[in-house]
Amino acid sequence: MGDLLRQVSDSERLFSAWNEVRDNDPEDGVKSDQVRDFERGALRSLTELSEQLLSGEYAPSPVTAIEFPKPSGGTRLLAVPAVRDRVVERAVLEVVETYLDPVLSPWGLRLPVRAGRQ
Repeated sequence: MGDLLRQVSDSERLFSAWNEVRDNDPEDGVKSDQVRDFERGALRSLTELSEQLLSGEYAPSPVTAIEFPKPSGGTRLLAVPAVRDRVVERAVLEVVETYLDPVLSPWGLRLPVRAGRQ
């Protein structure tokens, strides 16, 4: 687990993850207040995240609950993680998918070829 955590906490990986979170945020072309706030101190926040991950001090923030009306009536509850937690989630995904893609992807499977069949 130590090597995976070091990969997740790598400053370049966290920066890449932050870029993904930032680029995926705009709804109707407008960034959310939370992303704009994180963006103002992004380098400091990413450095702190890296240090917290490596020291074991990182703890996710509470999620924000948002209710959306359903077309059929009623509401749907959506739990939205804090920006810093989305950055960590994205960094974890980037690390883990490098290990899982070769195993789980159809093109990553190495099936035996039988003689006479192509």
